[in-house]
Amino acid sequence: MNIDLLRQQQRWKDGLQELRTGLASVEAQGFQASDMHAWKLHWNHQLYKALEHQYQMGLEALNENLPEINIDLLYKQGRLQFRPPFEEIRAKYYREMKRFIGIPNQFKGVGEAGDESIFSIMIDRNASGFLTIFRKAEDLFRRLSAVLHQHKEWIIIGQVDMEALVEKHLSTVHDWEKNFKALKIKGKEVERLPSAVKVDCLNINCSPVKTVIDDLIQKLFDVLVLSLKKSVQAHLHEIDAFVSEAMEVLSIMPQSVEEIGNANVQYSKLQEQKPQILPLFQEAEDKNRLLRTVAGGGLETISNLKAKWDKFELMMESHQLMIKDQIEVMKGNVKSRLQIYYQELEKFKARWDQLKPGDDVIDTGQQNTLDESAKLIKEKKVEFDDLEVIRKKLVDDCQHFGLEEPNFSLAYSISKDIESCAQIWALYEEFQQGFQEMANEDWITFRTKTYLFEEFLMTWHDKLRKAEEHSVMTVKLQSEVDKYKMVIPILKYVRGEHLSPDHWLDLFRLLGLPRGTSLEKLLFGDLLRLADTIVAKASDLKDLNSRAHGEVTIREALRELDLWGVGAVFTLTDYEDSQKRTIKLIKDWKDIVNQVGDNRCLLQSLKDSPYYKGFEDKVSIWERKLAQLDEYLQNLNHIQRKWVYLEPIFGRGALPKEQARFNRVDEDFRSIMTDIKKDNRVTTLTTHAGIRNCLLKILDQLQRCQKSLNEFLEEKRSAFPRFYFIGDDDLLEILGQSTNPSVIQSHLKKLFAGINSVCFDNESRHIIAMKSLEGEVVPLKNKVLLSNNVENWLNALALEMKQTLKQLLTECVTAGRSSQGAIDSSLFPSQVRRLMSGENMASWDAP
Repeated sequence: MNIDLLRQQQRWKDGLQELRTGLASVEAQGFQASDMHAWKLHWNHQLYKALEHQYQMGLEALNENLPEINIDLLYKQGRLQFRPPFEEIRAKYYREMKRFIGIPNQFKGVGEAGDESIFSIMIDRNASGFLTIFRKAEDLFRRLSAVLHQHKEWIIIGQVDMEALVEKHLSTVHDWEKNFKALKIKGKEVERLPSAVKVDCLNINCSPVKTVIDDLIQKLFDVLVLSLKKSVQAHLHEIDAFVSEAMEVLSIMPQSVEEIGNANVQYSKLQEQKPQILPLFQEAEDKNRLLRTVAGGGLETISNLKAKWDKFELMMESHQLMIKDQIEVMKGNVKSRLQIYYQELEKFKARWDQLKPGDDVIDTGQQNTLDESAKLIKEKKVEFDDLEVIRKKLVDDCQHFGLEEPNFSLAYSISKDIESCAQIWALYEEFQQGFQEMANEDWITFRTKTYLFEEFLMTWHDKLRKAEEHSVMTVKLQSEVDKYKMVIPILKYVRGEHLSPDHWLDLFRLLGLPRGTSLEKLLFGDLLRLADTIVAKASDLKDLNSRAHGEVTIREALRELDLWGVGAVFTLTDYEDSQKRTIKLIKDWKDIVNQVGDNRCLLQSLKDSPYYKGFEDKVSIWERKLAQLDEYLQNLNHIQRKWVYLEPIFGRGALPKEQARFNRVDEDFRSIMTDIKKDNRVTTLTTHAGIRNCLLKILDQLQRCQKSLNEFLEEKRSAFPRFYFIGDDDLLEILGQSTNPSVIQSHLKKLFAGINSVCFDNESRHIIAMKSLEGEVVPLKNKVLLSNNVENWLNALALEMKQTLKQLLTECVTAGRSSQGAIDSSLFPSQVRRLMSGENMASWDAP
């Protein structure tokens, strides 16, 4: 009863085994098992009581008596966590609890294997205790979580950027002192934290997290020391920068009034800044003292900076005395500088009087001379301006030091003379600036913008006329404007859009431009420098332009001919001959022939030009080529038309005697058209060897074939005059296929007014009847034999037709008289009946 079911499960097993062994020994002595059943049941009931007692005791203290679980508390990946994890601990605890609850199901007692167990109902009878053990289990894990939360505040510092946090919140020495004290207190508190915590059956090892907390506290301490050191260094650097800059400013010895004023301004600024820098010394010393206390050593440079500050204080005190001494020195310097200025002014006066340009330079000077004079005036003005700066400085220094103002009348006189001269030459510079902007333009670009130059000249013409006072310079500029205004109308002859390279060379020689001048590098200024020559050569330039324009017209016409010669092509079309062979034939003859005629007219018009001689050779070549083309095209056109007409006739063999001749012509014509198909340019027709004789020969042979054909057709019409009723094509078809029934049917209606078609025998060799348009059939009395001599069998048909109608009419008259006018209409054709009717009426009317 007193053996703990949780902690002494082995003793339970051993006792149960001992009991089973005893029962087994009794059974071995000869007792029957059935006799021992009541005894074993008794023992099971006793065991049940003991087991249930310990089972109930175990349920009440299950959370304390389960096997111990060892847990480590860690700081990993920026957060606190258990090892093994919290979920794994919970699962393990509930497995042990489930195993204890299920012990009655596994307990067999001393009964036989097949006996019903009485221990299983123990679980149901004690089910009310399960709520307690589950409640205690949840309480156990709540206390386990509390252990983790108790350490969270210690590791929070490891989850932030310590350097940024310290830099943001710490500025004064008091801030660092407060944090160092707090860090020391926290260090002692960490020492009091337990290394292990026991929560019922859970043993929690806190040593790993204590080590981490110690490291974080040490790291924060190091960060505080480093930031304190940096703060001290920042203060010292700011102080040192101020002192160094101040000492550099104070060490400058002023050499002028401005420098003295600047020195006094700088001195005042330093006086204002000193009270702001002094507190930094105390702040740096306090922080350095704290640094020595917490780190065992501070910055030694603060003592050197203190000595430097003392030297700065001494320089500040002696600054005003130095300024007074320097002022006295500068008073003496002003007098010496004044003497030097007078000497330089006299030298400048002498040089100016000698070198300044006079009116004679303006009157007689060339452009280069005028440009150099304008440049000289500008240089002298700059040189005098430098002297004026010195003079004004001397005046200011004299006023500042209380000296008598010197006499500067010479400087005033020189200044007035230079200004007067500069105003005169400024007009020239203004004109020359606008003039050079256009003169520097390349002529190819500017020749279409000469109106800008004309506007420029008109502007200056108006400006010079409106001038209040006229000088030599205004007269000079007016003459320049007038000279260039005379050039403006003639510039159109120098534009040269139509000039060829040879014409440009003639123009350069005419104007006297230097050898090697090219159009690409020609500037507008090059032409303006030859303004007088251009005016003098105006007539020659006009003639040159007229000649160039005429030659350009001829050249463009010849270029158009060359382009036409390259691009003009025959328009070809497919033609299927009588043998079903395809050949290319030329169409749109009118366009090609008209183009050749127009080009010949163009060449004729070029001959009327006075500049034709230079192009006579090329024009003659084209004239000869176009004359040949005109002849060849006319002949080829006639040949093609006759070939298209005769080919179907000779292809059917209509004129055997001339067949050989036509075959030769056909072969030559096809050869020419094959060459044209390979290269369909019109002008290549003149390049074929012997083309003229070939075309004349073909045309002559075709005319012979045509003549023979006409004689043949006339012979056939004479033999059978009805052939005059049909055209040559129909006649040739009949002659060529005289025994073909379909051909006979199609043409008989044209030869015989009353016959629409005929009927043939079974072999289609004889005509046995004739049909009218209404379908009436009249059998021939004698059938007509078809033969190759079409005129013979047609004459036979005509004769048989008459004989048949004559005989039918005789029979009809006889039948009518015998039957007193009652004639069977089915026996006679309507033509005969109408004729019979006409005869009867005539007989009735006779007296």
